[in-house]
Amino acid sequence: MTDELAFLKRCEDDLAPLKLNARGLRIFLTLAEHETPVQFGAFAKELAIYKPSLTRITDSLTHAGLATRTRSKKDGRTCFLELTDKGREAAQRILKPVTVGDVFGLPGEVYREPRTEAA
Repeated sequence: MTDELAFLKRCEDDLAPLKLNARGLRIFLTLAEHETPVQFGAFAKELAIYKPSLTRITDSLTHAGLATRTRSKKDGRTCFLELTDKGREAAQRILKPVTVGDVFGLPGEVYREPRTEAA
């Protein structure tokens, strides 16, 4: 089993309540990389997606209590996104290292696919 499959297997239960598609998960995890609020337009550029698409997905995140969207006090047209404590906890659960126990139900170290010798 590859690291990627083990990762997906382990976090399936964590992802189900989030109800995010692949794009939503990418946005959620990218937002988790930011320790401070990120400006909405700059975040859309970082993700290389249109603002209306980002709005739909961040609406889902805010309704689920995983993120907040706040307006700038200086310029009401500008808003900022950040994860809530609930969102940060969910991201930490998803991103924790995959262990052998997660994959095979055994205690152990972080799972790495065995290396094969080059022919």
